[in-house]
Amino acid sequence: MIQQEIEAGVLNVDPELFSRRRAQIMAGARFDYQDIVKDIHPETEVIDLKGVALEENIEVESRIAPGLVYQEIMQKTWSGPRVITMLSLDLNDSGLKVTPFISNNVLTGFIDLTDIIAKNGILAAINGGFFGPSGRPLGLLKIDGEIISAPGHNRTAVAITEKGEILIEQVKWKGIINQKVEVDGINYYSPEKEIIVFNSYYGGHITDIQPDMKILYVEEDTIIDIKKGSEYRQSRVEIPEKGYLILVRKDAVNKVKDFEINDEIIFENQFLPERQQENIISILEAGPGLLNDGKIEITGIEEKFQPDVLQGRAPRSALGISEDDHLLLVTVNGRQPGVSIGMTLQELAKFMKNKGAVAAMNLDGGYSAQMVTDNFGIDHTFHRRAIPNGILIEYAGY
Repeated sequence: MIQQEIEAGVLNVDPELFSRRRAQIMAGARFDYQDIVKDIHPETEVIDLKGVALEENIEVESRIAPGLVYQEIMQKTWSGPRVITMLSLDLNDSGLKVTPFISNNVLTGFIDLTDIIAKNGILAAINGGFFGPSGRPLGLLKIDGEIISAPGHNRTAVAITEKGEILIEQVKWKGIINQKVEVDGINYYSPEKEIIVFNSYYGGHITDIQPDMKILYVEEDTIIDIKKGSEYRQSRVEIPEKGYLILVRKDAVNKVKDFEINDEIIFENQFLPERQQENIISILEAGPGLLNDGKIEITGIEEKFQPDVLQGRAPRSALGISEDDHLLLVTVNGRQPGVSIGMTLQELAKFMKNKGAVAAMNLDGGYSAQMVTDNFGIDHTFHRRAIPNGILIEYAGY
């Protein structure tokens, strides 16, 4: 019947495309109904109503501090209800600042957001980037000028400059010592890494010292000692409290052969070329990206995310910047039929765009997705868990 209408010119469909689609379906291929409609009416916009909010109500709205507003939003969709919490921070208000945090100031471990919010000067907190079983960040993390972990796949990150400007973009990073020696890793042993910087966030000391290694002790940008691995009687080296270690192994030992005690050390963090002069002091990597220049651009495949992050509805967290310089922090509850069904990444991107964001990124989701303020409780998740890192809003000066 359809083929007859195509041949009669009733349906404006490419006959070759129709034949190819029919052969693919006969062979067992599956197509979304939106793809089929686009085949028949290529100029027609197809809207998936399953994720469209039929009704949205702001159940709670409160000013947490000057320039900081909290909302609890209820949505009804064809697929079920959604519970959303959102913070809007006016970035033109110089009395507040945004910064990442890591639990207990060490690389591994977890903390409850309610414990974070109990500290003086902290107004609100949201979960942050992805992490491993021990809590180790899976991506670039820099806090107050100090690198804690290096990037994995150059994923989307939020960066904060010395002037308080907030940037959302994919991150490329290099660590350079004295403009000539490139660092392979931060606070992380790996067989392919030859020059590794270990600082106080690693946990006080390093182990597994091999005879062919060389270790440079750095304090206040000066080499205070240099030792070979063969000089250690015990396989344990303390990290300077106010400095860091540069562990060099394998063939890379020749790269630091000219370094001597009392030499000045300049350790530079180099980011995207156009950001070199902006003095980025803090970065938290998560991803994928959701919005770029006001357009939905989900970068999950490019950033090598697994299907469990990219597919389906789930509890979600996100961060966005509006054209009028407001920071939007969002959590979406999910996995609770009849209470809140969560969002897909596409739905999350559309929500952020509808709220005025022109740039936005996904944060870690699932049962990590949570937000808390100093006068409102934790979000509505029933499966809240401790997390190792996140983002704070606090009074400047704390």
